[in-house]
Amino acid sequence: MKLSRAFFIQVLIFIFIQINTKYLFSQTPETDSIINSIKNAKEDTLKVNSLLLLSKKLNNLGELDASLQYAKKARDLSIKLNFIKGEAKAYNRIGNVCRDYGDIPAAIKNHLASLQLRQKINDKPGLIVIYNDLGNDFFTQGDYLKALENYFTSLKISEEVKDIKGQGSAYNNLSNVYYDLGNYEEALRNITEALKISKKLNDNRGIAAAYNNLGNIYYAKGDYEESINNHKAALDIRLEIDDTQNLAKSYGNLAIGYDKLGNYEEALKNNFAALEMHTATGNEQGIATVYSNLAVAYFNLKKYKEAEDYGVKALALSKTIDDLKGVKDANDALYRVYLAIKKPEKAFVSYSEYIEARDSLLNEENTKKTVRLEMNYIFQKKEAADSLREADEKKIVAIQLQQEKTQRLALYGGLALVLVFAAFMMHRFMVSQKQKKIIEAQKMEVEHQKELVVEKQKEVMDSILYAQRIQRALLASDGLLKQNLPDHFIVYEPKDIVSGDFYWATRNHNKFYLATADSTGHGVPGAFMSLLNISFLNEAITEKGIKRPNEVLDYTRTRLINALRADGSEEGGKDGMDCNLIVFDFAQNTLEYAAANNGFFIIRNNELITCAADKMPVGRSPKDTEAFSLNVVHLQKGDILYTMTDGLQDQFGGPKGKKFKGKQIQQLLLENCNKPFEEQKVIIQSAFKNWKGKLEQVDDVCVIGVKI
Repeated sequence: MKLSRAFFIQVLIFIFIQINTKYLFSQTPETDSIINSIKNAKEDTLKVNSLLLLSKKLNNLGELDASLQYAKKARDLSIKLNFIKGEAKAYNRIGNVCRDYGDIPAAIKNHLASLQLRQKINDKPGLIVIYNDLGNDFFTQGDYLKALENYFTSLKISEEVKDIKGQGSAYNNLSNVYYDLGNYEEALRNITEALKISKKLNDNRGIAAAYNNLGNIYYAKGDYEESINNHKAALDIRLEIDDTQNLAKSYGNLAIGYDKLGNYEEALKNNFAALEMHTATGNEQGIATVYSNLAVAYFNLKKYKEAEDYGVKALALSKTIDDLKGVKDANDALYRVYLAIKKPEKAFVSYSEYIEARDSLLNEENTKKTVRLEMNYIFQKKEAADSLREADEKKIVAIQLQQEKTQRLALYGGLALVLVFAAFMMHRFMVSQKQKKIIEAQKMEVEHQKELVVEKQKEVMDSILYAQRIQRALLASDGLLKQNLPDHFIVYEPKDIVSGDFYWATRNHNKFYLATADSTGHGVPGAFMSLLNISFLNEAITEKGIKRPNEVLDYTRTRLINALRADGSEEGGKDGMDCNLIVFDFAQNTLEYAAANNGFFIIRNNELITCAADKMPVGRSPKDTEAFSLNVVHLQKGDILYTMTDGLQDQFGGPKGKKFKGKQIQQLLLENCNKPFEEQKVIIQSAFKNWKGKLEQVDDVCVIGVKI
């Protein structure tokens, strides 16, 4: 496909505008006015704030060199004046410019300097901003753990001081992390909250950022038309407010969407527009991203020479600036180019580097540490609430004892003064009045303490709900399951907010691993155990390279026993999980599995086959020196696999309040196995709900169906 003459004219006009804007920014009335006021201003805090404002305006116009120059002047003047707040803002602004340059280490260094100053003066509005900016630094660097830690801290402070704009920024940034982790539903939920807040505040930059992220999420979900609509909405706002820095991102995102719809001319047009902007501002990371996108666009046009050239440029620049995501995308593009031009050796190298970068970016260790961080925060608040509740109970007992003592004194006084009626009556009246005042004061204190306890309990519950969101990020993502198991369903009903049951998956060794597990306990203790179990399963497969499912369970059991025995108690190491680990080899049409107290079923030609489990847990037991069995099943097209925990069969209910039991589950599966999976899921959920009735749910429930 040849590019039109009109397109090249548009590119030349765009370059001309960018060059002239670069040299004429000082002619802008607003910036011109600020510069004139600075020239004539005294060296005081007002001048510092004017310098910072000018730096921000120039940054928004894409004038990074000038923006950095004025931010450094603001810093130096603040230090001279001992103006700590101004110095903190200046370091913050310098960090933002460095990030826009693509120099992430320098951005982090300056943002940490700003954080230290803001903590020193307890500047909470400033802390909200700096934690968000630090999160953006780490997110850009691909360090999800530190990004989430900073975003959650910013959100917590925003909620404390009721800063709605700060909450909107945090929701927006959390959406970005969930998006990169493949949890698109959580990403969509968070960015929807951010968009509501931005619209409420008439924050055009925030609205544009939210539309931009919505476009990315719909792109990932495969809805390219909706993706382009949202990116166009973001572009229109950014053109209106002259947001030069982010315009480049909008053009780049539109290019990717048009590429997916097959409109390659529009894709190239928007890519070149983004490239010119990134080049003008010196944004190396942005340049590397556009190079990768151009490689993809030219590949789709079957212009493999151009595609290879831009792919090589993208890879070299991404490695230079240590951009792991850029390395992944560039290698992905080059891998496809080398396959097309029949260079298998180069294709293999590119694919290997792509897999290495992808696995590093999605390292579940980051998610595991984030959950641990969030759990620590939850229990610190819970312990504080428990301590307060205990103190309240002691105060109530003390009040009661004081009342009894006062009443006894009154009685003794009455008996002693019985012969002097008038004196007795006067004394009794005085004592009664005193008691009334004491009781009223004590009652008010008790009610006040009760309100504090209720408030603390609400904070604990809010934190546990945060933990639920993070725990769900640990489960196998929708994207990963749909990619490897196109026809499947999951019924997941935790007993409490967080769960001991979990389903986890990974692709490794050219095979797909699926674990269905029931950790010891439920609720918060069960969630801690599920965290530990997922960690050791991931360690066995990803880090240790163990391939066989029975050897994975052997390794996990050893790690669990050793880790839990460290508490020094005789009972240590007895916790663990009942689990089955199934390994699909779709190339050979087989599955291998190992099962610990948790078998599963295969329905083939309307007959139910039971895949038995070893009668021992993954954890300490009399058989913990025995190896788990390796089982192999040859699959047939149309086989339906059902794996589950014991929560459904152990649920009490029905007319006689008995357990659901395994036989009833088998009958339920056989009767409905030929129905669509979405319908099967609803049937199982309804059966569980109807059986339970008004009785309490006794355990976490997890049921997974997979059709081969």
